[in-house]
Amino acid sequence: MADPQIKTDPYIKPDPEGSASPGPAEEEDLYEDAGDLEFYDKNTPNHAFETLYLARVPRYMWTAWMKLTERLGDNDEIQIGTLRTWTEQKPDGSADTKLRMLLANNCPEHQLLPREYDLEVLEPNVSNHFIFSEEDLPGFKARSKARQEAANAGIPASLLRQRAANNSGAEKPTYDRRSRYQPYYRKAVPKRTKVFGKVHYDVRVESRDRREEEQLLAQRIQDAEMSKSKLQIISRNKASTITNPGSAGSINWGSNFVKNTAPTTKPKKGEIFKAARIPENQLLDLIFECFRQYQYWSMKALRQKLQQPDQYLRQVLEKIAVLNKSGRFANHYCLSDAYRDKGGAESKEAAAEPVDDEDEDEEMEDVLPGAYIIAIQDDPAYHRLNLDTNLYSASNTTMHLIFDFDGTITQQDTIGELARFAIEIQRNIRGQDLQASWDQVVQSYVADYRHYQDNHPSPEDTRKCVKDEVRFLSGMKDVEETSLARVAESRVFAGLDEETLSQAGADAVKEGRVKIRKGFPEVMSRATERGWSVSVVSVNWSRAFIRGALRPHSLEVIANEAGIDGSITGPEFLGGQMTNAGEKRKALEHLVKDGDGKVVYFGDSTTDMECLLAGGVVISDDEESTLLKTLRRVGVPVPHVGEPGTDGKVSWARDFQEVLDSATNPNITSSFTLKPNMCKYARVVFACTHIRWGLMVQPCGMADDFRTGKASHDCVVKQPHALTSRKLERKCDGCIALEAGIDKLKKGIEEVRGLLKEVERKREAGRGDEEVDEDGKGEEEKE
Repeated sequence: MADPQIKTDPYIKPDPEGSASPGPAEEEDLYEDAGDLEFYDKNTPNHAFETLYLARVPRYMWTAWMKLTERLGDNDEIQIGTLRTWTEQKPDGSADTKLRMLLANNCPEHQLLPREYDLEVLEPNVSNHFIFSEEDLPGFKARSKARQEAANAGIPASLLRQRAANNSGAEKPTYDRRSRYQPYYRKAVPKRTKVFGKVHYDVRVESRDRREEEQLLAQRIQDAEMSKSKLQIISRNKASTITNPGSAGSINWGSNFVKNTAPTTKPKKGEIFKAARIPENQLLDLIFECFRQYQYWSMKALRQKLQQPDQYLRQVLEKIAVLNKSGRFANHYCLSDAYRDKGGAESKEAAAEPVDDEDEDEEMEDVLPGAYIIAIQDDPAYHRLNLDTNLYSASNTTMHLIFDFDGTITQQDTIGELARFAIEIQRNIRGQDLQASWDQVVQSYVADYRHYQDNHPSPEDTRKCVKDEVRFLSGMKDVEETSLARVAESRVFAGLDEETLSQAGADAVKEGRVKIRKGFPEVMSRATERGWSVSVVSVNWSRAFIRGALRPHSLEVIANEAGIDGSITGPEFLGGQMTNAGEKRKALEHLVKDGDGKVVYFGDSTTDMECLLAGGVVISDDEESTLLKTLRRVGVPVPHVGEPGTDGKVSWARDFQEVLDSATNPNITSSFTLKPNMCKYARVVFACTHIRWGLMVQPCGMADDFRTGKASHDCVVKQPHALTSRKLERKCDGCIALEAGIDKLKKGIEEVRGLLKEVERKREAGRGDEEVDEDGKGEEEKE
């Protein structure tokens, strides 16, 4: 009986064991499997393969080492330097690992590089970081070597592929020779992979000689500039008038053809226009200007008006405006309630009509500029203040925060950082070392200041009143202006534009060389939420540097500016440089004149003294700072903001977080904190529509009539919901006291009216009795 057989199904893969033995393996099959992953030897002395360093090296060092690998072979070993390591004890008793590297001087690629480097340990115990190495398999390595030798001999790779194709008998798929695309496939290179070692230290390599490194970078920049192709203008004629020889007759060859359609310059559909972003504060100013013309705007109309990328425009617009979903102005934006006062009363209650063109579907591509130039428009109507009023009036709804910059917003003075950046730019770009000139400027200023202080007729211990101290500070103007003249002569800031200085300020904050004081971002967030005005008044030498350091906050900055010729100029309204306390007071008056509101000034030095005397907060890390001791010497009490019963005009805090956390000083914190007993009627503003909404203006006669109920004028509006109010059911203590006073006044008026009526009644009664007496007397005489 025959053995039973299993019927083979054509759709079932046969068992490998039952299949025939494979034929000879092809050459490509030899490299299908690269083998198992190999590991390093853990038994090496000192565990050398487990203590590898992952180093972040400068680009110029990496470039030099890449050239080194091109010069050497794959298996060549070379010593690139010597590493020195030691430990230092920290104050807490722990050990701190120190590393230093000295590059080998026998390497040609190291000749132009600095020799010594410090290795800053970023992570002393890195986990799960390994170094892998790869090498070609033996068979493929020979083929690769043959190709390299052929390439060195000048034999094209196409001839090698053609020769290999002729030798192999395998048929290859054919392709259309007329096709432009002729495919060519290169097989993946088989590799043998090995775990070379484990990373233990993560370090950053920094040169010890910064001057030598800066010279190297300057030379590289100069070489890069010299290698660029130069444009040579050989004629001032227009390019349209230049034609190639023999082509003059073919320019208008198609002019005699019949054209079926009129010529058009409209780009083809789908073409994208590029529009560069402008800073957000400038875009907000333009948007508010649009809403001062019309109250409703469509996205199409705004895009045509402002010429900004759609996504960026929509992102900024949603911060201040809302989209109407229904009604007469559906699909149109209008200002939100919080910003409606910025639109003004003269805006038309209508929608702006977009220009009727055929480019509605065209989009604008977002092109980000390399650096922003922050320019803040000065609009005094938004931050006017009468300095004769109480600066801490709790009834005002608007606030104006004014900050000094150096040492107030920042933790330290920034003039040194500004000068350091300028000197570095002059050295790297222009090859001029101005460090000695700058040192001479500093030494001369210190000498002038000491001479003025020592020879002043009123020594420090004799200045016991504010007037004497103000006179002393005003006399510093000559010293400061002389120093600024020396700065101009040194040409430290020559050739630096506002964009460069602004970017320098942003980089200084980003890299930690300039540190913002604690609590300042929170103060800015609160000011933005409530619509407060925020400004900076500083004697710094570059307002562009200040604006860059304060990014992304958009503030009005009044300060000096470094010109392109290296001179220092002051604000235009001042007519000169801003150098001392008196000129900062004039800047304060320029900011807050002709209006009502509450102003808080923040400063840290004696140049802020006159501004602080109007009302403000001294920001100082030390209770015995120069400014605090000066104020107390001249008889101005300066309590801490956290002390109970603080009701003076000037107080002090270590940072802005203490100002926000303080709950005992009602003069300051009443405007920063919404108390739970504040009722919704505590911030009612009456104004006429011909005056900007939101300003604390004195009510005109019509507003008085409207408030008292005597008349209802169309031009008078009532705003019961200001930005700093909160809706609550119960009334606050101020409202209760106000209503009690009004009730008492009404009762007094009623009592006076009653007394007047009683007097009138008695007068009438007395007049009647007089007539009766006269009539009786006549009858008696008659009798």
